[in-house]
Amino acid sequence: MQARPGRLRWTPHDDGTPTEHGFVTLLAQEQGFLAVWLDGRHTAGGHDHGDGGAMTLRSVDIDAGGRPAGAGHEIDARVCDCCQTDAATTGEGLVVVYRDRSPEEIRDVAVVRRTTSGWSEPQAVHADGWHMPACPVNGPAIDAQGSEVAVAWFTAPDQPRVRLAFSSDAGRSFSPPVEVAAGRVAGRVDVALLGDGRAAVSWLEETPGGAEIRVQPFTRSGIAGRAVTVTRSSANRSSGFPQMIRAGDRLLFAWTDAAEPLRLRTATADLR
Repeated sequence: MQARPGRLRWTPHDDGTPTEHGFVTLLAQEQGFLAVWLDGRHTAGGHDHGDGGAMTLRSVDIDAGGRPAGAGHEIDARVCDCCQTDAATTGEGLVVVYRDRSPEEIRDVAVVRRTTSGWSEPQAVHADGWHMPACPVNGPAIDAQGSEVAVAWFTAPDQPRVRLAFSSDAGRSFSPPVEVAAGRVAGRVDVALLGDGRAAVSWLEETPGGAEIRVQPFTRSGIAGRAVTVTRSSANRSSGFPQMIRAGDRLLFAWTDAAEPLRLRTATADLR
């Protein structure tokens, strides 16, 4: 965390190990914010090979002055090593999504909730059963409004897929997933709940002419609205992870233009 000049500079993880700590999500709260990240303090600098342990998911509350507000928490003791995390606020508390990792190398997307009772046990958003012996670097996205929650993610149990699932009980349970896209999809998803109960999903799709950032709204029953190509992009790592947020009755996008020199670009789309 980079503090302003003259303010406190502080690192959320306090283990002091020379290991990976990253893929951070920051979520604003009434008094400060929550930080959630992948924490490698048990890995001995590796990725659960040799003498190292597993990557974990940890959190800490940070007050408005940039200081820790209480002790940190280990949310999940074994997670995928380098898929980004995401979080949202529901009417009942916080919901965090991330890619889990079983001892059998099943890397499905999981959700945890934090209410007045504390952190819940992790549960799968959907049992994709994706066996993957390495990290795909392709995490999930979440959005919430009241008790309504939408999660989008990339998976490839048989072929590459982008999926979407809804919850109407603040993330306790999720509907069977909607198939957003399959085949030549690279994932890198985002999701935004619209004002009419639909959810817009963005993803990166590979085409003969190059990769494209696409967005499409879906209902809970899987009825798809008009698909929009936001822009041409690249499937290279340097193109990063496109971001999307609802801004009134439009969607605002931001992405990295991988052409040299690298640039950050934005666009809006109307999906009414």
